[in-house]
Amino acid sequence: MRWTVKWFPEAVDNLENLDKSERKKVLKAALKLETDPLRYGKPLGEKLGLDLVGLRKINIQRYRLIYLPKEETVFVAVVAVGKREGLRVYKTAAKRIAEYRELTNNELKKLAGLLK
Repeated sequence: MRWTVKWFPEAVDNLENLDKSERKKVLKAALKLETDPLRYGKPLGEKLGLDLVGLRKINIQRYRLIYLPKEETVFVAVVAVGKREGLRVYKTAAKRIAEYRELTNNELKKLAGLLK
């Protein structure tokens, strides 16, 4: 089974800010997500008060690739790429996924309103 991997635009920005050798390592790791994102990454859950439930990570030396696999749609969203230092990449991922969840929830509310 092949998974579709999409990148948050901000995660692409993260990737572009890496030097070429680091970028290659991250992209090589990201390719694994197409075959089995549940096998390669480790679940995050709650981390020091950050809501990272449903997100997973791949360690790439001192960088982390944070992503959200959706089994029901065979879809992976790369949320953030960055250094672990000071939990920066986790804070970034938590903020982005919270915004994504809020946007999705608002869209569902609009659709529910149309059904009334």
